[in-house]
Amino acid sequence: MRLAGKRPLVFWGGALAVGMLVLRIVLINATYLLEDEAYYFIWSRHLSHGYVDHGPFLAYFLKLSSLLFGETSFGVRMLGVLSYVLLSLALYAFGKDLRDSFTGVMLAVAFNLTPFFAGASFVQTTDTPMLLFLFLAVWMYYRGFFINRNYLYLGGIFLGLAALSKIGAVFVGFGIAGYVLLSSRRNEHLRKKEVWISLLLALLMYSPFIVWNIQNDFAFVRLATGSLLSRKGGIVRFLEFWGAQAGLFTPLIAGYGIYLSVKTLVRRPQGNQGEAKFFLSMTSLVPLVYIVQKSFRNKLEANWGAFAFVGLLVLTVWHLSENWNRRKIRTVTSINFGIAVLFMLVVAVQAIVPVFPVPSRADATRRYYRSSVFEGEFKEYYQQELRKDVRIFGPNYQIPSMINFYTEPQLEAVRLDLGEYHATSYEYWYEDSSFVGEDFYFVTNHPPTDRVTDHFDQVVFIRNFDAMRGSDRVARYRLYYCVHYHGSGKVSGGEEGDK
Repeated sequence: MRLAGKRPLVFWGGALAVGMLVLRIVLINATYLLEDEAYYFIWSRHLSHGYVDHGPFLAYFLKLSSLLFGETSFGVRMLGVLSYVLLSLALYAFGKDLRDSFTGVMLAVAFNLTPFFAGASFVQTTDTPMLLFLFLAVWMYYRGFFINRNYLYLGGIFLGLAALSKIGAVFVGFGIAGYVLLSSRRNEHLRKKEVWISLLLALLMYSPFIVWNIQNDFAFVRLATGSLLSRKGGIVRFLEFWGAQAGLFTPLIAGYGIYLSVKTLVRRPQGNQGEAKFFLSMTSLVPLVYIVQKSFRNKLEANWGAFAFVGLLVLTVWHLSENWNRRKIRTVTSINFGIAVLFMLVVAVQAIVPVFPVPSRADATRRYYRSSVFEGEFKEYYQQELRKDVRIFGPNYQIPSMINFYTEPQLEAVRLDLGEYHATSYEYWYEDSSFVGEDFYFVTNHPPTDRVTDHFDQVVFIRNFDAMRGSDRVARYRLYYCVHYHGSGKVSGGEEGDK
């Protein structure tokens, strides 16, 4: 096959992907854990087969990373970076299965130059293992349907692990099931025992979290269908969410990819390749239908629809590869990923050295330094001035998690359920009744509310601590001493083995 017009992408795209990898390694060593990352790491100190917020896989993933590379921001994040390097190699093989080596290179490069996918290897959240296993699941199901049915077994295992990482992955599973039911080869697929066994394997992988929910009064289900989706949506929030998707996944993937999926569904191309494209479109469209209606009805976080973009990326790259001889395709693709690289480069540089004059409220990279005070001034004050037999609590899960990771108090910091926040894992690790009558230190970024002061005999302000990034104050935390906890009046719901 002629390589005219392809060598520049192979060379420059590959060089940029490698450059972004090196930059991510620099970033994981130069910045502090984000608040949620610290919280997820604390899970790894309370290993369980479920958590009130998510499935358990990330906890074991971070445990392994920290055992291999140390309990530092670098150590906690390094396995995520390495796993995405291996995933890039898998995507190259996926692209070769779809068409040829050039498609493989293009898929691996596009994956690494898409901001959200690149960021998921750097910032360790439940998206990190979910996306890792979803890409592998879609690849294995593709191979199972179109190359060798035995790969369906691996597809089921990877799909179950993706769901065990984050529940949104099940919508890709629904998309795969939709393909089977709507395929022109429906009867053939339904007769394959491998299809049914793969679904059983996916369920088996996910079963630990099902058991945990049964044992804990379906805590995750109640949280996911309650307070997390209680924020109302509307047209403005809908547009904000999808504008964020265009930025995080690039306009080419978020815009043209959706168009290709719909076009494939409507036109139903024939032949083996047509069936394969229909399969990929179904893995995207079913999740997209769910996300579109949710994004209008509720206020969603920008990362909540990531699972819908796995099939979109693969389908879009396949189309671009087939039409790479067209100058317009090459130009649009180069501009799309060129802007994406520029965006990632600016963010990365700003995160390490804030050289760009961005207003404080608009500079998201300041978040990477909110934990700095808990490794510095607060830790020193704790070691020299505070009583080690008095436990620290916070108003949410983020603050005690940052304290536990960086300050390392003698008694693990907790979050007390005083009715101001949704349920967190801390309430499942500690019985509230065991704290009644105790004194606490309270660390918060806002003055204590009546709900806090009403649960203690006395709340006394001690001092402020500022998280600094050079001369820039990125956060202020207040320290209080709270006398004689009355208790929340609620019954905690953790398993004995989780405490």
